[in-house]
Amino acid sequence: MFDWDFAVLEALYSLGGEASIQETRQALKQRGGLQKAKLDQSWEGQVPRRISRLRLEGYLSRQARGRYSLTHQGWQRFVNELALNAPESPILQKERSRKSLVLDVEVEALDEGGFLASCPAIQGCHAEGNTVGESIENLEDVARTLLELFSKQDWPMPRGLEEYKTRRHLAAQIVVPLP
Repeated sequence: MFDWDFAVLEALYSLGGEASIQETRQALKQRGGLQKAKLDQSWEGQVPRRISRLRLEGYLSRQARGRYSLTHQGWQRFVNELALNAPESPILQKERSRKSLVLDVEVEALDEGGFLASCPAIQGCHAEGNTVGESIENLEDVARTLLELFSKQDWPMPRGLEEYKTRRHLAAQIVVPLP
């Protein structure tokens, strides 16, 4: 069975993580996934429907001018499904060799409801959410976007950021209400 969600995520990944519906269709045609699916003429409608569904599920975000981009969750889902279906994939090997940074995060409750998560080490790195978890997920996307911008613009990386090492001990705090 053809997995449309995975195909759309893969197409967006191959286009640098951001594309329009038309560019996504073109990438699917060029990659040969549509021939594998043995689909009839109705395939064209699948792309916008799947993009809309993936956006509602938090795997894509809508950008200006009808473009869509992978969120951190979308990228993670793509990599996880790739690990299951093609563990020797060069894409997966590239993603596994990618550096990760450890960021200190502060979360505060907002007077109007919801939460604000921020990373003091990166100027302008903050995000809101209805829950603590949602604000942290949103902050991951903001931090990744800002760090990509630093890299693309050849700006110096913010000071005090550490590379994540596997088996490293990370500390966290949780708040548990008493019964």
